[in-house]
Amino acid sequence: IAQEQGLFAEAGVEVELVKFTSANTRDAALHAGEIDGAVSDVLAALFAIDGGFPVKATWLTEGRYALLASPSSGITFPEEMRGKRVAISKNTIIDYATDQLLLHYNVDPQQLRKTSIPQVPVRMQMLASGRIDAACLPDPLATAAELGGAVVVSDTLQVHITPSVMVFRTASLREKGEELKRVIAAYNQAATLI
Repeated sequence: IAQEQGLFAEAGVEVELVKFTSANTRDAALHAGEIDGAVSDVLAALFAIDGGFPVKATWLTEGRYALLASPSSGITFPEEMRGKRVAISKNTIIDYATDQLLLHYNVDPQQLRKTSIPQVPVRMQMLASGRIDAACLPDPLATAAELGGAVVVSDTLQVHITPSVMVFRTASLREKGEELKRVIAAYNQAATLI
């Protein structure tokens, strides 16, 4: 919205939005200095810092992660997930969110048959085709899957989990601090419009 409505231009900043299909490629681009910042998650930020990559989480975002059932699975409630094949991205916020969503409903995540599928579009396609029973997806793909017939079993907004953050390389914060403040202002203005 900020790009489409010209809010970045009004703020006097040039912003290039780059799409990634997995957290790994996003994080690699961030660490390599190919991008200044990214919509990320708390775990990725902590792993980066622990690995010696100089990044800072600057603010929480309202990103949604949804646990969705395949249209052909017959699953509508978290309690029906026991023993089902669930696509995740192992050791990521997707894995964590899946566990937390189930624990909220007293379902032991160990009772799932988790399959690691790091590429989000592939995970979504397998969900839509019924090749897996369920998957955890971030928005906007979670919403697209829902519009395609997938059933939202639970999501992070329902259980008040806010794992998404905006992260920036510390070098970018130091070198482009004033510009980034204007990016944030335009971003917040776009959020208000939404």
